[in-house]
Amino acid sequence: MENTKRQDNMEYLSDKKFILGIDPCGSRMDCVLMDIYKNVIGKPFSFPVSSKGFNDTFYKKLGKNLNYARSMKNKITGKMDIQRKDIVVAIEHAINFWQNVSHFCHREGFSVVLVNPLTTKHSRPLHNADFSKTDSKDAFLIGENTGNGNFIKYLPSKDLFQQGKQLSIYRSKLSKDLQRAKGRVDAVLKIRFPECNSIVNSSTKTARYLLKQFADIRSFKTMDVDDVYQTVKKVSNGQFKIETIEKLKTAVNNSIGIPFENEEIANDAEFIMTQMIGAVIELDEKINSLDEKLISCFKNVPYFAGIISLKGVSEVTAAIFIAECGDLNKYTSYKQIEKLAGLNLVLADSGKYSGPRKVSKIGNKRLRTVLYLICTQLSTYEPGIRKKFLKRQMKNRTYKKNIIALCSNVLRLIMALVKQNRVYIEDKKQIEETKILEFKYLQIQKKAA
Repeated sequence: MENTKRQDNMEYLSDKKFILGIDPCGSRMDCVLMDIYKNVIGKPFSFPVSSKGFNDTFYKKLGKNLNYARSMKNKITGKMDIQRKDIVVAIEHAINFWQNVSHFCHREGFSVVLVNPLTTKHSRPLHNADFSKTDSKDAFLIGENTGNGNFIKYLPSKDLFQQGKQLSIYRSKLSKDLQRAKGRVDAVLKIRFPECNSIVNSSTKTARYLLKQFADIRSFKTMDVDDVYQTVKKVSNGQFKIETIEKLKTAVNNSIGIPFENEEIANDAEFIMTQMIGAVIELDEKINSLDEKLISCFKNVPYFAGIISLKGVSEVTAAIFIAECGDLNKYTSYKQIEKLAGLNLVLADSGKYSGPRKVSKIGNKRLRTVLYLICTQLSTYEPGIRKKFLKRQMKNRTYKKNIIALCSNVLRLIMALVKQNRVYIEDKKQIEETKILEFKYLQIQKKAA
């Protein structure tokens, strides 16, 4: 498959005349122009990341090098006509610096391709065993790797999927901030009221409400249990029991936490707790509003209904999955998504030696996270996936490895729903086979216990 892809890339280059390697950076873009045979033309040049740099400096310096190429060609065979589509602009897709220049060159009519930063990194020592890194050298290597067919074609994202990707990235950042904010609350509770988490989970909505109302931990001692219960009952939709509030009150009275007897220090501690809980609630609300945006963004996509028809896959999870993958119709195989997520196997075989196999983890971490979540849900609720999971668990009870091993099966199932544009229908035969395996697995667990 890799050879076929490389052959397709070489055919793509066959009617081109020049390759322009660009090493993107935050303040400037370094460029090297070469012909299709990887012979450098003119001198390396750079242009600033600005409107003038893109629209003026870039064209002036590129034109100077192309005029040099024309003069050399004229001496040998005569005039040479050069159009923008004849120039392949090869850009290393590192961080976010490549996006603006890729969009600009595509809009201007150049043929744009992308080169993986790892390809550039591993090809540095191939020239005179020189491990040095310079911007002009990287630009040359980007162009050279393009000439060897090691690139992917640039496809501008549709506005819908671009919007979804930005929402997903922002949501991921907010989720990290939320985890940090929760960690800060837990750190304070471990000092002032360490028994709290054993009675109630501080991450729940009800616990946050209680901690905000009684930010001064000492106030738990004097609270009216019945009054607090009536309020908390509404917040928790009747799930929070009065016995839990009584346990909290008793635990505070017998707590081993450090009390602040000084009134001024106690007031500061109350202020800090109020701010921390407020930050957690605010971040939670932001994430919920983002989830609504993500769902509204993709709910009209034809295959969205097919993905959420899988039991255990929520609308939010499906929306994040689509946002990170982009348009699923552009993929010809589930293996492409697997590789994008960094879940493809890395082999280490030589002669009779066969090394350990592991996933590469070189890919989209957010996609890898959401795939893991989907696999955990389907390994519980979807009979076909559950059956494969149980078979693996019977051979080797390593939960995480077995979940990750299911990713290829899950992606194959999702891509089948996408290509056939249908919803998932449970197979009765699979259900019966899974029930038999469930019984066998239960027996193995009892023996192990």
